[in-house]
Amino acid sequence: MAGTGPGDRITRAHVKAAARRPTVPPAPSRTVALLVRAVARAAREQPELNGTWRTGTYVPARAVHMAVTLAGTVGLTLLQDPDRL
Repeated sequence: MAGTGPGDRITRAHVKAAARRPTVPPAPSRTVALLVRAVARAAREQPELNGTWRTGTYVPARAVHMAVTLAGTVGLTLLQDPDRL
């Protein structure tokens, strides 16, 4: 297809076609699982990323819990200790 390789011109038709496509392709479940695990491990290793503010003071959380929702779904999935999965 003309106009889609490196150095080729991008035409108005290409821009319109791209606008009709979903902006974020659905991620495979393995990719999502690895991303959740990486974020959870970071929260475990860096306590300043995982906590709450109570009466003007930061309180680190003792455990890592995450809520995840995916495009096209309704509701949240709560994951307790996802860094240990």
